[in-house]
Amino acid sequence: MAAEPDHRSVNEVFGAQPVPERTPTAQEFAAVKVSALTRTAPGTWVTYKVYARDKRRVASVAARDLRTGKIAAFSRSGLRIDSRVTPTADGRLAVEIARTA
Repeated sequence: MAAEPDHRSVNEVFGAQPVPERTPTAQEFAAVKVSALTRTAPGTWVTYKVYARDKRRVASVAARDLRTGKIAAFSRSGLRIDSRVTPTADGRLAVEIARTA
């Protein structure tokens, strides 16, 4: 086919389409947060996730699940953590976590 006088390149046939950005899975997201938390000093608050201002209940449930060990990555890590929900400067809600020991 390459010897054909009017052959086309792959980009001409299929078009140059951008590869969609891959969204990390929930497990990958939690693993990165556990890794970040292990590198911080105990008592240092780290943002786990930020929610829209109308998602207070969801943020509170996330904070509770982190505290009670329902997030598997944290319960398996052996870290003892505390969590809280705090408002951000733009009115959203941040779930923050910190190592307790």
